[in-house]
Amino acid sequence: AIFVSSAHPPNAHGIVDLAAQAQGHPLSGGEIVVCGKVGSLMRAAPRFQKARRVLDRCRFLGWVDDHALATLYAGARVVILPKLYSGGSNLKTAEAIVSGRPIVATRLAFEGFEACTDLNDITITDDPSEFWESVDRYLSSGHTTAHRSPESVQDLLWENSLRPMVAAVSSAFG
Repeated sequence: AIFVSSAHPPNAHGIVDLAAQAQGHPLSGGEIVVCGKVGSLMRAAPRFQKARRVLDRCRFLGWVDDHALATLYAGARVVILPKLYSGGSNLKTAEAIVSGRPIVATRLAFEGFEACTDLNDITITDDPSEFWESVDRYLSSGHTTAHRSPESVQDLLWENSLRPMVAAVSSAFG
């Protein structure tokens, strides 16, 4: 599984709190690769010790360049978006959808992307145990092929999502 985040405290607390609230030991195998500068915030979070039964499976890579991140996405069995607190742009949601990888996310992670929730291999749940059990199903399966066509996510790419703004600026100054 892959989790990508900058050092944004709500993101760190979201994954830690979601793991702390899960019942039992919901991950039977695999690991969670944590990319970005969120790792130190996760480990310093007040509930990290309680969350360890899930987060002991984390490998903290820190910041990775775009090439390494693309490689990690390509090899991930699932992308996790454990957002519990409002705010932010949800750019990582767009990135996850465009990656074509299966996604397990909370409802808040898909704010602004509700039209994408019916795409293949996207699981939305706010229940902590169900969230991690869904992650475990992907980690336990041999399923690693992408199931979203490039055409289904074209509108999320920068060159397409910024097109209306570029047109507006061009017409204002054209």
